[in-house]
Amino acid sequence: MIKNIDSISGISAQSSTQKQVIYGNNNTNASIIGVMPAYEKVNNTSVSEGTFITENAYTNRDKVAVLGPTVVTNLF
Repeated sequence: MIKNIDSISGISAQSSTQKQVIYGNNNTNASIIGVMPAYEKVNNTSVSEGTFITENAYTNRDKVAVLGPTVVTNLF
């Protein structure tokens, strides 16, 4: 039975792993976290440039990524 719980305002499933990320001749080890669009709100986070994963990208299973500052520095 599914119940409505008033104190929960959002939920986002996630799956994580560690992988090597490569761009050109640069590489770095990174935490890869598969998330849903609600992750941004649920975890009270935001991106400094660009946009977070949209519902449309999620629904279409688009290949998108949000990179953290360490990965950006190490790869670019």
